[in-house]
Amino acid sequence: MALNLLNDYALNDFLTDISFQGNPQIANQGLHGEFESVDYVVANRDTIVRGILNQYIKLRVRNYILAQENEPAFIPVKDSANLPNWAQTLLSRGEQVYQFDGAKMSDRLKNDITTVRDYLYDVATMYVDKVIKIAENTKQKPKIRYDYLKTTNEYNTFEQALSAAQEWHEKLAENIAKKTKGATDFKQIFNWCRICYEFTK
Repeated sequence: MALNLLNDYALNDFLTDISFQGNPQIANQGLHGEFESVDYVVANRDTIVRGILNQYIKLRVRNYILAQENEPAFIPVKDSANLPNWAQTLLSRGEQVYQFDGAKMSDRLKNDITTVRDYLYDVATMYVDKVIKIAENTKQKPKIRYDYLKTTNEYNTFEQALSAAQEWHEKLAENIAKKTKGATDFKQIFNWCRICYEFTK
């Protein structure tokens, strides 16, 4: 059951920052499903990918966060003074109302969300790259589905996405370990670590 949240805007800002990592210029860009050219999609690839990611985070991740009643980021409101009527009504009925404070989120939940974000960023990137390739081959305008992630059954719940993300991170770590095993060249090791960082930033 979702929590009664007093400052819903704070959660929305938190979710936007997860998707766009503090870049308001990217977050505020208008996005649409059909683009005039492949070149535009290529040039704005990261923005488009993060737009797709944000659609998922605003739905699936949001729902999951709101189901975490014992999460430290949710602070119970004790004083009913100066609260909106709806909040006062809920409190008078014995229901709890919460304030959201992202800075107090538990490390466990924060790490789970970051793990899912990194993985789904990669999934969305592969999807956009596929659309680009199809558009190049067919000479048609590229069409992007911004609901791609949130309508994919494989990630229908946050728990499903987290399981897939954890498996992805494990395989990525294994690949890096294999590539750097026995390597004595610092530059070679650094390059593989850089590749790993680019995949997960």
